[in-house]
Amino acid sequence: MPTRERAKRRAIADERRREASLSVDPTAVFLRPGELWVRLAGSSSATLRQDLTTGGHRWTEREGLLLIDVPAFGLEPLLLGLVSSLPDHLDTRVLFAPAGQPPTISDYFDVETLDRLAARAQSGWLLELIRRGSLRTVFQPIVWARKPLQVYAYECLMRSEHEGALVAPDRLLAIARGTGLLLELDWAARMTALHAAGAHAIDALIFINFTPTRAAQPMRWIRGTLDQLEALQIAPQRVVFEITESEAVEDLDYLMELVGWYRQAGFRVAVDDLGAGYATLNVLHRLRPEYVKIDMALVRDIDRDAYKSTLVAKFLEAARELGVLTVAEGIESPGEAAWFREQGVDLLQGYLVARPGSPPPGPNWPG
Repeated sequence: MPTRERAKRRAIADERRREASLSVDPTAVFLRPGELWVRLAGSSSATLRQDLTTGGHRWTEREGLLLIDVPAFGLEPLLLGLVSSLPDHLDTRVLFAPAGQPPTISDYFDVETLDRLAARAQSGWLLELIRRGSLRTVFQPIVWARKPLQVYAYECLMRSEHEGALVAPDRLLAIARGTGLLLELDWAARMTALHAAGAHAIDALIFINFTPTRAAQPMRWIRGTLDQLEALQIAPQRVVFEITESEAVEDLDYLMELVGWYRQAGFRVAVDDLGAGYATLNVLHRLRPEYVKIDMALVRDIDRDAYKSTLVAKFLEAARELGVLTVAEGIESPGEAAWFREQGVDLLQGYLVARPGSPPPGPNWPG
C-alpha cells in the first residue's frame, strides 16, 4: 500500500478515535484500582524498590517485572512520582491492568513508555477543559521596529487553569501530544482566540498558533474557521497562522498541501522559532511563509554574542532578499531591541514591548 494511502487511513482512524474521545472519557479506566506492571531500564530497579517501600506502596516482583498495587484514583500521582524519580524514565516500559482485568497476550501490545502512560492518565482533565471551553486567550502586541508605538499585530496566546493553578501552555501541548488530542486542543484554542479577538474588536492582524496535525478532512476545520470568522466579521486576510517549526514534521509534503489550503482560504502563514528546528532552511524553502520569527534562544543577549549576531544577521539578510517579514520574538532588553533595529528587522515582540494581557495591551516601551 502506498505511503500516502496508509497515512490517509491512519488519519481517518485517528479522527474517529478523537471524536469518540470527546463523548466518552478514555481515561476513566485510570481512576479504578489495579496493578502497574513496570519493566525498568538501566540500573533504576534498586532505587525504585526503595522509593516504593518508603512511600508505603505495596509491590511484588515477578520475572523481572515490578507489580505495584494502585488504589482507586491513585495511578496519576504514582506515575508522576515515577517520572520525577527515575533518571531513565524515557526508557521505562509500563502496563496498567485494572482490577479484575489481568493482562492477556493481546494486552502486551499496549505496553508503552512511562512518560506516555503518565500523559494519558492526566488527559481526563484536558478533555474536560476542552468540553467546557475553559481555555482563555491573552494578547501580546507585535510592533513595527521603526515605529515601536504602532501595533502591527497581536499574537493570541493560550492560557488555562487546573484546580486553581495556572497550567503552562507547554504542559497542555505535551499532554495533548501524548494522548492524540493535539487537533482538539488546537481547535479549542483557535476558537477561543477568535472569539476573544472579536469581543475586543481588534483591528490589527491576529497571529494564531497552529499545530499542523494530520486530519482526515482538513477542509472541514478550515471551513469551520471561515464560518466563525464570518460570524465575527473578521476577514480571513487579517489572520496569520503561526506554525511552530520545532514541532516534528513527519510529512513536509502534507504540510505544504495543508498550508496551500489555508492560503487559498485567504489566510497568511508564519513560521515560528526560526533557527531552532532541525530543518529550518528546508521548511522555509518549501513553505515560503509571509513571516518568520527568530527563535528566542537566538534573540537573548544577541547584542553581546558575536556568534549569534553573525548568524542572525545572515537570516535577516536572506529574509529581506526573499521579501519575508521578520519578527524578533522575546525581546527583553533595550540592547537586544537596538541590535535588531540596526540590522533591519521588521517587527518586534516581547516583554520590553508589553507583557501578554487581556484586554489587549498597548506597547509600553517608547523605543
